[in-house]
Amino acid sequence: MKKEQWDDHDWDGEDIVKIVELNGTGNASELKIFINMDANSLIEYLRNNRIMVDTRIAAISEIYKIGILIYRLVSYLELKEKFGEESVPVDEIVATSMKGVARTLLDLQINEQIVKMMANE
Repeated sequence: MKKEQWDDHDWDGEDIVKIVELNGTGNASELKIFINMDANSLIEYLRNNRIMVDTRIAAISEIYKIGILIYRLVSYLELKEKFGEESVPVDEIVATSMKGVARTLLDLQINEQIVKMMANE
């Protein structure tokens, strides 16, 4: 999701990801996942590391999207399995934790070799 769509989800630059259950079962195949591809954490990483080449921006954005997707989905499903029927706001808990994860995700996953490979350099 891009910045232009933030109003549709009541988001800002701090929001990272949101899962919508299509039928309320929590089944992974019936979840719709929205990832903020203009999140402050991604934009700051690109700016702080002076990433300005389009192919590198695309490669890093893809790594970010995949990392957020995997972490969010696994966390959501695990917590939903454990607390699904209780009055624990699983979506809110995971959404909040993702703000911290997003700030460190790229620093932990990316090195120059990975960026060159992803950018086809």
